[in-house]
Amino acid sequence: MIPVTSIPVRKGVLLMFIGTGILVALLGFGPFDVPFDKALHFIVFFIMTTLFYWVLDVSRKRAIQFTFVSCILLGGVGSEFVQSFSPYRNFDAHDIPYNVAGSSLSLVLSAWYHRRMLDRKRYQRLHNTSTEPINTVITSQTEELPETGIPLEPAPNSNN
Repeated sequence: MIPVTSIPVRKGVLLMFIGTGILVALLGFGPFDVPFDKALHFIVFFIMTTLFYWVLDVSRKRAIQFTFVSCILLGGVGSEFVQSFSPYRNFDAHDIPYNVAGSSLSLVLSAWYHRRMLDRKRYQRLHNTSTEPINTVITSQTEELPETGIPLEPAPNSNN
């Protein structure tokens, strides 16, 4: 028996993902022939991967793993094989690199932004405790986010 676990999802993003997926499926498996097919593959897989990454409300590592398997392996490569069963579409091995490139760029950017977002939350949680006075004077003029080296602008000095 396979254990059933519930994975928390962001419902608004899930609805956007489903709606976009339906639109892409209707356009992708329909009798349409587009002259800029490769660019469209890149853009569609970029958008779908971005939405999929943010659907799952899981750790950054899990989101990367789920997105890689689902969007890059199954979506980017598998969708081309599925197209061979459509009477309107043909398998095109030249589409696969564009699918994978769009998904990969999206995954890299989403994971980067997710890390940056988590670092900012961690920084705020560590530096905004209730025991600190409200008007704290910053002694260092160049504070950085931990682990990223991203400089932050110093807080305004209220003693001037």
